Amino acid sequence: MTAKQTVGIFSHHDDLHAHLVADHIRKLGHRCHHIATDRLAYSRSLSWSSDRALAEIRDINGQLVLPRDVHTVWWRRVMAGPAFDEGVGASARALIPTECRTAMTGLMFADFQGRWVNDPAAEVRADNKLVQLRAAIRAGLTVPKTLVSADPEQIRAFVEQEGDQAIVKVVRGTSEFSIPTRRITAADLTDDAALVACPAIYQALIEGEAHLRVHVFGQQATAIQLESTHLDWRPDLQVPMRQVALSDSLVSRFIGLVHDLGLAMGIIDAKINQNDEIVFLEINPQGQFLFMEGLTGVPLSSYMADFLTASHG
Repeated sequence: MTAKQTVGIFSHHDDLHAHLVADHIRKLGHRCHHIATDRLAYSRSLSWSSDRALAEIRDINGQLVLPRDVHTVWWRRVMAGPAFDEGVGASARALIPTECRTAMTGLMFADFQGRWVNDPAAEVRADNKLVQLRAAIRAGLTVPKTLVSADPEQIRAFVEQEGDQAIVKVVRGTSEFSIPTRRITAADLTDDAALVACPAIYQALIEGEAHLRVHVFGQQATAIQLESTHLDWRPDLQVPMRQVALSDSLVSRFIGLVHDLGLAMGIIDAKINQNDEIVFLEINPQGQFLFMEGLTGVPLSSYMADFLTASHG
C-alpha cells in the first residue's frame, strides 16, 4: 500500500484542474494543499527566516503548510496576479505581484526537498519549441521539417522548397490574444517588414485529419485521437475523439522525450500523416486536460492524482 503522501498544488484559486485533482487525492486517503498563487497579496500568506526556524505558506483554506512536510509539488499555474481595488496605483500593481511571486518561489526553492511536477528550471527550458524539437529528434520521433527565422530570403526559400505546402506559427505567443497556426504560401511572403519584425516558426504542412493529444504522467501515456480538418483543432471541439492505444515503442519514445526535457509530466500534440506515421508537433509542460476528460470520459484527473501520490525515491 502506498504510504500517505502530502501534495502541494500551486495554482490560481479558481483553477478547476487544481480543485478536481485535489479532491481525487483526498479521496485516495492522502493530504493535499492548494496554494492559491493569485491570493498571496494582502494576506498573511507566507513567512521565511534565514536560520531555518521558519518556512511556511498558507493554502487556500488558510492552513499553514511547511515545505519540508510536502512530498510532491505540482507547480501548475504560478504567474497569475491578484485582483486590485481601484485605488491601488500603477507602481503598486507592478510591484506587489512580483514580490509575492518571488517570495513564494524563493521559499519553495530554498526549503522544499521533494519531487517537482515539473521542476521550474527544467520547465522554462522545455517550454521552448526549438528545445522540444531537438529533444523529440533525440527520442526517435518524427518531426516536421522546420525553419525558425526572420530572414525573408530564407523563409521564402523554405516555403518554395516545400511546394507552398507550409504553415506558420508563433515561437511563444502572448496571453493577451491568440495567434492560430495557419497555412502559408509564397503569395503571403511579400512584406519584408512583417517578416523581419520577429522570428516565427515555419514548418512543412502535415497533411491529414487525425490529431493526437498524448498525456504523459510519469511512466503513463494516455492518447486521445481527434478527427479535424483544421490545422488547430482547439477552437472547434465538436469533432470525433476517442482514446487510442499506442505501441510500446511509441509510448517509450514519448515518455523518453518528457524525461529528456527534465519533466515529470507533459501534454504532447502530434498528428498522423497520410502514411500513418505519427509526427510530433509540440509539448506543453502544464497543458490542460480536463476538457478531454469531459469530452471522452477518460479519467485523466484520476490518473494525475495517482501519479502525484505515487511514492518516489
